[in-house]
Amino acid sequence: MDISFRGLAFTDLENVVQWILDDGVQRWWYPEGTSEEEIRAEWEPRARGEPNEFDKTACYIINIDDHDIGLVVPPTDVVYSLEAGTAPPMPPWGRR
Repeated sequence: MDISFRGLAFTDLENVVQWILDDGVQRWWYPEGTSEEEIRAEWEPRARGEPNEFDKTACYIINIDDHDIGLVVPPTDVVYSLEAGTAPPMPPWGRR
């Protein structure tokens, strides 16, 4: 099994919208009743590589055996820590 990650691209927009519209996903990301058009309008700038001033979080597509299967959006504090060259503290549940 080959697992890889790559940056979000405009060609991923349709998949991202459909993944978010899944009932098991949408309830965690958007209020009930959020339309496909609203989701698309929010994600299109990101897919074009145009982060806004409020959300500069990098997004990644998960690919398994040449099939895109999902989207990863790391917590903002982790992304900012990586950009600053420092690792975020390991949460207690992650220590072994």
